[in-house]
Amino acid sequence: MFTIDMKEKDSDCVELYDIDEDTLHSLLQFIYTDSVADLKWDALLKLYAAADKYQIELLKLKCTSLLKASLRTCNACSMLIFADMHSDKDLKIFVQNFILRKHKEIFESEDWKTLMEDQSILAMETMYLKCINE
Repeated sequence: MFTIDMKEKDSDCVELYDIDEDTLHSLLQFIYTDSVADLKWDALLKLYAAADKYQIELLKLKCTSLLKASLRTCNACSMLIFADMHSDKDLKIFVQNFILRKHKEIFESEDWKTLMEDQSILAMETMYLKCINE
């Protein structure tokens, strides 16, 4: 996963340009302690993305569990996009089912209108689930 340029071959350091310091700290904390600190929403999304990129499946599962627990009507659309972007079918289905349970509130929101404009296929998939479940 790490690409090392010629300068780094003679060094004991590997530079990571695609992960911020706080996310790296949380990732290393998990590797050494098997625990995840209480993280705010954005930090949790970044940690999940790092776990996905570096294929740390146990961390990804922990992050998924925390994301599911943090799911609210106000973040459902962004979490749906996030799950789809990371090809996480389990998380995507979980979010879609949440949206279908809270459809009246979510479908009237500005977030849903933006989702329909920017991610029309994803919105259509979710609406299709609503139709076949009725």
